[in-house]
Amino acid sequence: EKVLDWPMPKPIFYEHLLIDDVKMSASLGNVVYPKDWLSVGTPQLLRFLYNKRLMKTRSLSWKDLPQLYDEYDYAGKVSFDLIEEPNEKEKAHLKRLYEMSNFDKLEEPLEMSFSYACVLVQTYEDDKEAIRTALKKTGHYQPLLDDAIFERIEKAKIWLAKYAPPEVKFSLQKTVSPHLELSEKQRQAIRLLAKRLKEKQWAEKELSMEFYEIAKQIELPPKELYKAGYLVLLNQEKGPRLANFLLILGDKAIRLLESI
Repeated sequence: EKVLDWPMPKPIFYEHLLIDDVKMSASLGNVVYPKDWLSVGTPQLLRFLYNKRLMKTRSLSWKDLPQLYDEYDYAGKVSFDLIEEPNEKEKAHLKRLYEMSNFDKLEEPLEMSFSYACVLVQTYEDDKEAIRTALKKTGHYQPLLDDAIFERIEKAKIWLAKYAPPEVKFSLQKTVSPHLELSEKQRQAIRLLAKRLKEKQWAEKELSMEFYEIAKQIELPPKELYKAGYLVLLNQEKGPRLANFLLILGDKAIRLLESI
């Protein structure tokens, strides 16, 4: 500082990277090579991971990658003033962090979350036009960011194949299983839901509220309606956000629901 008349840079901790709380080591076979990261993440996301909190050790779990993407997207939306962060100190921190992650040019944040990309991949596979249509229907399509959207779609596809936990995976049914066991009230609720879906163009939040109205009308606990919906569509009791999923599927969902 005396020689250069400039403040000395602040020191940064040397970090040990843990993979699922185990030290990264070649002998353990858990080394993350650049190509591994770049298959599911971006350079910007890696810089975001390292800079968001300075600490001596940092643990990475591949199953938590969607959450990291969410944090990165949130910082981007704060930086572009697309959402309001009420805490001024946190707002300044997020803007600086996003700037550090992107260097000279800030990338415009995507509306499509990584988790949503995973749903689209499992629903439409490589059908880009169907994916674009679904994104437009739910208000997440950004024409100027088409390349970035499909880059994230491809990374979601690889993450699902290599790292995703079982609970986020699903397979859309082509027909309803003949062995599906539903109560009569669940069947009534599903048929009424199919009818409601055909009546108008729904927004996700509005459709979510309609689930409760249907359940109330049929005198069925809402969780039983959700369970029935997932069983009809996926032959499993849980899945992606149901309202958003129904909007993505459109007529496919209606056909399955009406077959009950």
